[in-house]
Amino acid sequence: MYHAKGGKVKTVIANMAKEEYIDSMIAEAVSKYGTVDILINNAGIIDDFSLMSFSRMSSLS
Repeated sequence: MYHAKGGKVKTVIANMAKEEYIDSMIAEAVSKYGTVDILINNAGIIDDFSLMSFSRMSSLS
């Protein structure tokens, strides 16, 4: 729907624990689009990674 109205969406997968990745991601967005109008942060940490825990976490997002 957003694309149909002329909007641009960029999905990024990055290690949010590393500041250089965050800085690079922001710089790339500003370089490409000029500004960031909306930012959705969906970062999380999983200590016990199993299919069950992933499914449970995914259902919350």
